[in-house]
Amino acid sequence: MAIFEYGKYKIDIDEEKTKKLFDEAKIEDTQSNRNFQKYVAEMMSDEERAFFESLHIDLSKVNILYGYLSRNKKWCCDAEIYVNGKFVSYPETAFVTMDDVKEKGLEILNNIDADDIFVGNFQIHIYSPAPEEYFSEFYEKSDDIVEDLIHLTIQSENLPWLLDEKCKEKEMSKFMEFLERHFAGIIYFIPNIISRKRNAKTEHEKLIEELELLKANLNIEYEILSDKETEEYKKLWVDQILPENVSEEKRAEAYENCLPQKECCTFLWHMFSFEIVETMENPTEEFKKLQKKDCTLIFEANKFFTVKLKNAEDLDEQDIIDLCNSVAGWCDFVITADDFSWAYSRTHEDGWIGPYFYKKN
Repeated sequence: MAIFEYGKYKIDIDEEKTKKLFDEAKIEDTQSNRNFQKYVAEMMSDEERAFFESLHIDLSKVNILYGYLSRNKKWCCDAEIYVNGKFVSYPETAFVTMDDVKEKGLEILNNIDADDIFVGNFQIHIYSPAPEEYFSEFYEKSDDIVEDLIHLTIQSENLPWLLDEKCKEKEMSKFMEFLERHFAGIIYFIPNIISRKRNAKTEHEKLIEELELLKANLNIEYEILSDKETEEYKKLWVDQILPENVSEEKRAEAYENCLPQKECCTFLWHMFSFEIVETMENPTEEFKKLQKKDCTLIFEANKFFTVKLKNAEDLDEQDIIDLCNSVAGWCDFVITADDFSWAYSRTHEDGWIGPYFYKKN
């Protein structure tokens, strides 16, 4: 064990588990990661390097979540980092419990009035706990290192752009900032429509390829619903899963959190995570027991896809996970009986939120 001390923070670092954490890191080959690694190798100051080493952070295994070139030609970036250890002392404002996160949502982590640490070109926030759905994005899950994770964010607005290639992401122009401020969302509308149409075509092609494999291997017939049919089906799903005697307040809550009335953060599985309807224990085991026969799969990529499946008796959860990952690059789905007698959902926040299994009484 090693002691890290800085300001009001004192942390007992488990060196062995932290090393294992970074050994298992999944590093993506991105432009931002390449620029950060070049900065680490060529320009990082002794002060900056010593700070990260005191936390036993392997800088070669840090993923940059987002980076862009500012108008003054400085590279801005941020990253999520985790170490294994326990707080000995800390500012009270820096600590929340997992119950706090579950009750108030991940936004609570963005609103903590923590004592920031400034080292060289970097601003560092230290939080606890580390939300598992963030952790699992870059590291393999391992029972012996997940416990006692401490969550850090690092940010900088003053790094150089060192790659020979041009930076793909640039700061929004003042004109675009004006549009964003006065015409909410308009600056994203047209490019997003174009991007989604391009991506949707690719995803649609991938979906057909994966469904054809299921048809060949498991004799499952399929029908892909249109975008309009998908939206109609999602509303039907909400109405059918809700109890007949549900209050208007609960119905409104379901519509608000499950149906796309806003750009993001509406998922059908919010019906379960917000406890609008009750779900069963041991959801994965319950799903395995099912005689699935005819059912409907809904999952999200750059848009929602809905697929009617027939003769799905041999379909298992891993088949669905593989399909979603192949098409969308992540796994977030609801599969439900054609008569809505059951529904099973796995979320992109797997292990922290979900999975869920619902069965109609």
